This record gives sequence, structure tokens and C-alpha cells, in this order.
Amino acid sequence: MSATPTEDTRTLAQDPPLPENLIVLQHREHKVVVEKPRVKVYDGLRELAIEHFPYLMEGVTDVTLWTTDVPGFPGELIQISKAAWPALETRMRRIIVKGSSDDVSRVEKSG
Repeated sequence: MSATPTEDTRTLAQDPPLPENLIVLQHREHKVVVEKPRVKVYDGLRELAIEHFPYLMEGVTDVTLWTTDVPGFPGELIQISKAAWPALETRMRRIIVKGSSDDVSRVEKSG
């Protein structure tokens, strides 16, 4: 007798990806789904990060955006520059937000 997938397993396997106008912002363990800004997306995401993670700015001089969704580097945490954003934007589903006081390895392990 072969095992059949449970209803929960079938549902998860068939769940569609996040709509393209939404993206997940993450700081440490805290994650939030936000609508991508329509203009100045990179700067807008930084502003949304500060809005959703206000504690991020305590003693921080800069907010940077990182991802593990860069093609050719699966699972590697890579910082995204403003100039590279347009070329990568449609491939990213999760943006990891770091303040200047965050430890990269700590953020990477929480993903």
C-alpha cells in the first residue's frame, strides 16, 4: 500500500508564489510581507524597513539590503547595491535588512 500525501502536503505543494507586487522584509527573526514601492523601489524598501523595524535605527548609521536569491549563489547571503537592484528585482522574494551594527553571520543563520 503506497502512502498518499496528506491534504496539508498537497496544499503546500500547490501554493502559488508570492504575488510580484509583494516582498518579504526580514530583520533577524522578524519578517513582514510588504507591497513593493512603485517608484524608487530600493530606497522605498529601506524606508519600509525603518518603518516596520524602528528599533533597527538605534545607533545605526546605515541600512543595507541583502538577499539569498541571487542566481548562481543559492542560499548565500549577498548585499544588494542600489545599482544592481533593477537587474535582480524580479528574482527576489525575501530581502534581509541589516543595520550597520548587525552581524552578517547572525542574520544569515536566522533565514
